[in-house]
Amino acid sequence: MAQREIIVHVQQMKEKHEAVLATSSTPSSPTPEARPTTLSPIQHLPVEIFREIALYALHPRPRGRVQECPLSLCQTCSTWRTVALSLPELWETLVLLVKRPRTHREQYRTRVLEWFGRAQSRPLTFFLFSESQQFSGDRPFYADLLQDIAAPMAQLDNLEVLEISNPGDYGFNEDSENEDVAIMSTSIFQQAPKLRSVASSNVFRTVIGAMDVLPWSRLTDLHVTESLPIFTWIEIMKLSPLLEVLHLRPHPERHRRRFPLPVHENLREFTVDLIYDEYSIVDIINEFEYPNLRTLRLEHDGCRAGPYPLPPTAFHSFRHLHSLTLNYGYRENPSYIIEILRETPKLRVLELYDVEAYMDTVFESMTLSASSLVPQLSTLRLEAHNDRKAFDPDTLASMIESRCFNLPAGFTPLEEVLVYSYHKWKEGEDTIMVRLSRQMESCQVAGLSFKVFNGNGTNGIPDSFLWTQQSTHTFFEGSNHYRYERW
Repeated sequence: MAQREIIVHVQQMKEKHEAVLATSSTPSSPTPEARPTTLSPIQHLPVEIFREIALYALHPRPRGRVQECPLSLCQTCSTWRTVALSLPELWETLVLLVKRPRTHREQYRTRVLEWFGRAQSRPLTFFLFSESQQFSGDRPFYADLLQDIAAPMAQLDNLEVLEISNPGDYGFNEDSENEDVAIMSTSIFQQAPKLRSVASSNVFRTVIGAMDVLPWSRLTDLHVTESLPIFTWIEIMKLSPLLEVLHLRPHPERHRRRFPLPVHENLREFTVDLIYDEYSIVDIINEFEYPNLRTLRLEHDGCRAGPYPLPPTAFHSFRHLHSLTLNYGYRENPSYIIEILRETPKLRVLELYDVEAYMDTVFESMTLSASSLVPQLSTLRLEAHNDRKAFDPDTLASMIESRCFNLPAGFTPLEEVLVYSYHKWKEGEDTIMVRLSRQMESCQVAGLSFKVFNGNGTNGIPDSFLWTQQSTHTFFEGSNHYRYERW
């Protein structure tokens, strides 16, 4: 039912209700408290309107609490409970927060089966998050938990999206006490024939045998936000030929690269986090050929890019990219960014983090009077942290203007520029952001969408600007979990 029809219907119910009350307003009439409840419009609410209200109130990741929709609707009255239980779209997603795995095992099993049973044949999304660090002897309890959840998982034929997380922070099966910690080859989630999207945190590196849990050959979307050895990542790539979206955090180790490089045909979006600076991130991703790669995000997690990076010419997939994100790591070697841009002739979206004074060299090289880099660039997004080491607004403005007016043949004009400073910068008539905004007025008249966000954290910033912070899988990534708890 369209929104306008719903509003008209509610208004008609309201007028009818007021008319009934007006005709009943005599001295002998019962008090409002004594009137039949059937006079209340809420008792005659059509199922279509109830459904719209329920879906509006439903959190995208419901935790199964009685204070939250959909269980809160079931507590209102028997009619609402019946209707809520009959709407499968209210039960297709569940977040299971496990706090006491050993004392509540049966309750967790029952909750999962009952909840998803109401979803009927709709595709299912399951978030399994552990909040405990308990141990059973030398076995991390998470291995037990995955074994416990195996039974209900075998009955979830429509499971399509899965996120699993463990709070343990120890390394990849490093501790001797964990040498016998293994998940038996029960193929827990391999029995879900429609499972295509998986995110995990602190699972593979803490539980021996975790590689046997997932149906790798069927996955198309994978986010592993934990440090995995290179050989494990390579094995995952081999086992997952259908992957289209991949987010990994490899733990670099020296190894011998194989030639010719194996080809991964389907990967189109690749995000790599590197938490060590003794290796080049380009060296790491150059373990495969990716002929269909279109989006690449290289995140150094605050460290340097490495002393001897592989020449960008060696990574052939740069030439196919439409979108590129470079996050930290290039302060000491901005010329390397320029080399990368030379290899990306089809680039349309460029996102740069940690933009400071060292980036002025890059902006100069992108000015069309000086070069012909990235001729198809239409969107530029910049994140700057520190105004004490800020970029030169005049240099940036000159580059933007050169891409808005009098472009050479074959070049695409800039359509969107976003500049974001996480920490609040100084304000005033002659500050960096004000100067930059003033110089962009003529470009805006020409059609450029230009926006500046100064030091508001993530509040008020459109989703399109939070390019890597709004990943599909964010529930289990540090502060995002606590943000969810406050909702």
